[in-house]
Amino acid sequence: MEDTITAVSTPPGEGGIGIIRISGKKSPDILNNIFVGKNLKPIKTIIERKAHYGYIRDPATGERIDEVLAVYMKSPRSYTTQDMVEINCHGGTVILKRVLDICIREGARPAEPGEFTLRAFLGGRIDLTQAEAVMDLIRAKTDQAREVAFSQLKGSLSVQINKLMEQLMNLLIQLEVRIDFCEEDIPPLDPSFKKQEIRQVIAKIEEILKSFESGKIYREGLTTAIVGPPNVGKSTLLNLLLGEERAIVTHIPGTTRDRIEESYNLRGIPLILTDTAGIRRSGDPVEEIGIGISRETAKKSRLVILVLDSSQKLPPELEEILPLTDRDKTVVIMNKSDLGVRYEKEILKRYFDERFITEVSLLSPDSRQKIEEKLLEKVYLGDRESPAEILLSNARHGDALQKCRESLLQAQKSIDEGVPDDFITIDLQAALDFLGEITGKTSVEGLLDRIFSQFCIGK
Repeated sequence: MEDTITAVSTPPGEGGIGIIRISGKKSPDILNNIFVGKNLKPIKTIIERKAHYGYIRDPATGERIDEVLAVYMKSPRSYTTQDMVEINCHGGTVILKRVLDICIREGARPAEPGEFTLRAFLGGRIDLTQAEAVMDLIRAKTDQAREVAFSQLKGSLSVQINKLMEQLMNLLIQLEVRIDFCEEDIPPLDPSFKKQEIRQVIAKIEEILKSFESGKIYREGLTTAIVGPPNVGKSTLLNLLLGEERAIVTHIPGTTRDRIEESYNLRGIPLILTDTAGIRRSGDPVEEIGIGISRETAKKSRLVILVLDSSQKLPPELEEILPLTDRDKTVVIMNKSDLGVRYEKEILKRYFDERFITEVSLLSPDSRQKIEEKLLEKVYLGDRESPAEILLSNARHGDALQKCRESLLQAQKSIDEGVPDDFITIDLQAALDFLGEITGKTSVEGLLDRIFSQFCIGK
């Protein structure tokens, strides 16, 4: 935290603007050393929070490198809570590298991934849930995912966790007082009161955890495998949903040999779509490898789209595909309905929910809407949560809340069994520590390194 760091904060490549950040005590000195005003004279007193127009100059040679806007933000009124500078250059790779090299030569060091946000956390500007929300906001694939991340960045989860911690802390203090000052005439806490306090916290944790499945989908996306026999329209379905010719489509069975993966916005739900090789018995060793990948992909996916040919009887390959298509996660698309419907409907209904068997012709433009509606219905099963209601989307947070709940249930059990308060406080303290892990109030070795290493450099 004592040294000064710098990095390019905009994505690599060409662009209209490229931003270099500097954070730390040397920031204003570095800016004064390398920045000159439009009259080519050094600016010794940089006005805080004002965009200054001028040039970046190499102090070693006097050469002007780029025409820029520079902003100085004085501690603690900056993103990192430290003295901080942002230099808006032209967005060329060569220019940014040259300016960055000059900043490093003048006393800054290259920032590690996520180090600016880490400093914001360590400076108390944001807690750990908000820091993680920064990365979620950057990575959001849909507007709804952005809404979930922005809600957490504003502190929606932090507020709830802090309330739970305060309630548990109050109960723990009351127990500790009676333990530490047992010679004083302080009446013991009624067991029913202790259980009621704990029960209230557990109920709130369970309420937060209910939003986790929906939140996780918005944050991570839903892995979705498109499976079926060869030549039934799997690649056609992928192209239809994406609105572009992403996969090769021919009348020759076995065209797709490796999986093709693409992100797809299903009306706000990010799907990770994977088009797989047709599953059949094949003597071709290369195709067999692709079929093996198809099986593994289907098993690991949280949603499966099974594509079959409605103009033909159910294929013998169906017996091999069924073990990969859990009834609860599968939508069945009966393609080629424009050629007539000849498959055995009653047999198919033995294996799959009739609500999620739909007959379409993928050559028809209106089939996309019909398929999307079925997919949405399967994803939510009638229980769709608004992004505004979602508090939890991060697996780390969910795991910590589950462990907190288990500690509180153990405390309840101890109360029922008449265990002394000394032991009950151990479970309550453990529950508090798990909540503290979520916001960063509890120090866990290696936790910060694991979290911030996932950030991009410059953030």
